[in-house]
Amino acid sequence: MKFRTELNWKSSGVKLNLQSNLLFIGSCFAENIGKKFQSLKFKTTLNSNGIIFHPIPIYEILNRALQNQPYTANDLVFRNNMYFSWLHNSQHFHKNESSLLKSLNEQQSNLQLQLKTASHLFLTFGTAWGYKLTNEERIVANCHKIDSSNFKKNFSTSNEIAQIGIETLHLLQKENPSLQVLFSISPVRHIKDGIIENNRSKAELISATHQIIEATKNTHYIPGYEWLIDDLRDYRFYTKDLIHPSEAAIEYIWEKISNTFFESETLSEVQNIKEIVSAINHKPFQPDSKGHQQFLKKTIFNIEALENSIKERFTKELITLNAQLI
Repeated sequence: MKFRTELNWKSSGVKLNLQSNLLFIGSCFAENIGKKFQSLKFKTTLNSNGIIFHPIPIYEILNRALQNQPYTANDLVFRNNMYFSWLHNSQHFHKNESSLLKSLNEQQSNLQLQLKTASHLFLTFGTAWGYKLTNEERIVANCHKIDSSNFKKNFSTSNEIAQIGIETLHLLQKENPSLQVLFSISPVRHIKDGIIENNRSKAELISATHQIIEATKNTHYIPGYEWLIDDLRDYRFYTKDLIHPSEAAIEYIWEKISNTFFESETLSEVQNIKEIVSAINHKPFQPDSKGHQQFLKKTIFNIEALENSIKERFTKELITLNAQLI
């Protein structure tokens, strides 16, 4: 007997390896999957503006970077002795206006470079519900816990999202024609909006994403949402809040992604790196023991045996490991 509907998914020819240059932008689901790649020493850039859930601010961020539109004092808000931006999350707060502007523009320059040189861009959308500033009619990336009287709640339709997305993709791929863009919808449930409202939101995001893919080149869909909602389909695969995917669910989705996007040689390399990373993270009971010293030497040897382009990503770890040798 079958007790679940397993999703058998094949990508449209996208292949990733340790030379791929990956950029992740979007919700905390993008962060979770991006950290998996990052932990295994893939060249990975994660959410330069911080975690963002709504697609329209994400597209605004991409367009600003591509058009090299610098942040100015007019883009900043001053509240509670801190400056911040509506297009960044709360990790980008600063007491000094000029320091924050310098930081935001350096970060944007790095994003612009990444967009022009990345091999793969992962975009993950979380919700179609957004908040517009009452005096600007623009959807913010983060409300920063400002009083709700400053915002109007807004529901973006699939057509609105798709139209802006298609325009952004055309601009992006003009700058980087070989870029592969991989879309996904976050399986995180935004039930503060309401369960029905969350489902409406996800439906609009899914529809918009497929409209974009059908209208553009080198764009693909990763069914992260469907793996959790339709394949696993059980609250055991959520954390205690019943909203976020559990570690087991994230690992399941990671296995699906890696088995689809990695060829056999890459799978072997990734497994080797996973074992090295596990060895590096090992906490010894007796650091000075002969057994642990041999363990350190073996780990160093395994790193040194990697290809130079991969080995250089372990520079800090090699320094730490060698410092522990007696």
